[in-house]
Amino acid sequence: MARLTKKEIEKFIADRTKRNAAFAKMSLTQKRITVARDVLEMLATKRIKATAGTYFAPTRGVTSNAKAGDDFSDLIAKIPSCDACAIGSLFMAGVCRADQIKVRFDRRLDIFGAPHRRWNDVDVSKTMDGNDVFLANEREYLVELGLFSKEQLALMENAFENSGYDVANLTLGRVRYDRDRLRLIMQNIVRNRGVFKPRDRKMLRAAKRRPQTSPDHQVGW
Repeated sequence: MARLTKKEIEKFIADRTKRNAAFAKMSLTQKRITVARDVLEMLATKRIKATAGTYFAPTRGVTSNAKAGDDFSDLIAKIPSCDACAIGSLFMAGVCRADQIKVRFDRRLDIFGAPHRRWNDVDVSKTMDGNDVFLANEREYLVELGLFSKEQLALMENAFENSGYDVANLTLGRVRYDRDRLRLIMQNIVRNRGVFKPRDRKMLRAAKRRPQTSPDHQVGW
């Protein structure tokens, strides 16, 4: 899942069916660990720039040549990098592994999404290049695939964005850099066999060793 060269993009697209079939055969635990590890790899290679308050926003335009019905994983393969939160990062990794999502254009929908939008109908309107255009769809996609429950996704989001007043969220929230919080969350998922545990002691100890903000600082919204 590192930044892909042109040749690697072509191979990624050609291997889509094989990659999706292999992922489908994994147990739920293996799937969760795999996508979390993919996020860690994309974070290390800077394909993902961890960004609080942003779900999934390509840092460079990628939709100018997209057509309705195109496979969205093919489009993601061409994204040099994107800003993403914890859920958006898992969405990017999940699409690359599980596919099952197509591009559509609907200029009537604003960037916050209308209630009737379905998880497998992603809007990538050309007028929205570089903006946070997917929002609620990422959460719905991950739930529909059975990768993570709404409750697990809420715990990850709260921990990354420092939402609420749980002691674990406050500890992570004082970590200065978004990339460090995202890394700690994904490592937590891998270490706990596909389950995010907000009070994981190893994560909280590691959080305290990361560069800190002032005690009254709050990331995210």
